Amino acid sequence: PVYYQTIVNLVCHKISFEPLKKEESPYKPDPVHRFREWITIHLAAQLLTRSSDLPDDLSEQLLSAIVLVLLQVGFALPLMSPSMRWSLTPPFHPYRSFDTAVIFCGTVPRVTPGGRYPPLCSVESGLSSVLTQRGDPDDSSWAKDTDTMVSMESYGLSHDDKWTRANTLFSEAKASSDVALLGVLAHETSLSPTRADKTPAAIRAALARYSTYSASRGIDLRDISLTDLGDVSAPDHSEGEQRVALAVANVRENHGLLIAMGGDNSITYSVAAGMWPDLSKVGLITLDAHHDLRDGASNGSPVWRLIQSGLFGKNIVQIGISDFANSREYAMRAMDNGIHVIARDALRDRPMDDVMAEAFEVAGRGDHEIYVDLDVDVCDRSVAPACPASVPGGISADELREAAFLAGADARVRAIDITEIDATLDAPDQRTIRLAALLVLEAACGVASRKNY
Repeated sequence: PVYYQTIVNLVCHKISFEPLKKEESPYKPDPVHRFREWITIHLAAQLLTRSSDLPDDLSEQLLSAIVLVLLQVGFALPLMSPSMRWSLTPPFHPYRSFDTAVIFCGTVPRVTPGGRYPPLCSVESGLSSVLTQRGDPDDSSWAKDTDTMVSMESYGLSHDDKWTRANTLFSEAKASSDVALLGVLAHETSLSPTRADKTPAAIRAALARYSTYSASRGIDLRDISLTDLGDVSAPDHSEGEQRVALAVANVRENHGLLIAMGGDNSITYSVAAGMWPDLSKVGLITLDAHHDLRDGASNGSPVWRLIQSGLFGKNIVQIGISDFANSREYAMRAMDNGIHVIARDALRDRPMDDVMAEAFEVAGRGDHEIYVDLDVDVCDRSVAPACPASVPGGISADELREAAFLAGADARVRAIDITEIDATLDAPDQRTIRLAALLVLEAACGVASRKNY
């Protein structure tokens, strides 16, 4: 840090700043320099040949040398006192929170690889999630570094032969299994902009933070078989839905339970319709703040599209429908189609196991197989900030975890999806993504309980 600070002091002095007074220390949290004017140095093709707002006496050679030094060392300075600061963006930006201070921000070694611009993970080490993207997610170079992101997420975690990490459960490809994971990267038809397509990779990475053992139930997930079927890329629109259908066509024959990781809520339609050509003998349970009965094809319409494709409304249970998150028109549509609604308000006085028992009775009548949609925006916004449509007053993370376990424990449930999380919007502590990872483990634990482990 002293070495980096010295470089910054020298550079600042060379560009346009007055030198420190003799009695001032460059390392104390007082204003560092008194600057005469702002300078803009562009990071672009013209970087080494020209810039703007530069002092007349600053040569191109000096500018080039300064920038190259900063790019090589990858420096970053902690904020002295203000409440906000720049995110780490290259090569550096002066930040003025009050008139006599300047902060330079650069890449942090081990977080943003040197020479990689825009940064793969523009974050502050120890404070932010590696999944908060500030680069262009559509950039092909960003996509190539996805594996690097995942490994970075687990970098630094301890190793203990007697403490197996849950992500290792899905490391081996299997033709058949008790539980299969599948990423469905839907996001293009969402009613609001989302990068929910980044979420499956984030969930896989977060699994490394948990063990395989449920102490409360005495179940170890190493006692069942689990596999990862990979991702369905470009699953949006009619062509994408055909790719989803192809990916899930044989799931019921080869795997006990499918856990589909979205992606937005549109995957409820594409996965369910792909798994069951005849929807008339299928039940649907949604834990969702919304009815999802809109017209058209979007993340707001999967339930309506399933009804139009043959799923009977009387076989549908919607749990957690929230006040002021739906319209009277769609509430009437739910009623007219015989959908069984258990509103959010009703959950305040009922335990989740009682609610789920009612749902299984309705959706599973006649030994129907069941699809369960875990739309995480059913949770309170404090525990699901990465869900754009979550509202204050939703259910707790613990309630949703219990619902996931109960769904996995019922043999009629053949598929569960986890949807509506935009990993790029999560809190620095990754609370939404970590909840999603726990939903995967709870559902798998439910499957294990079927076998009386």
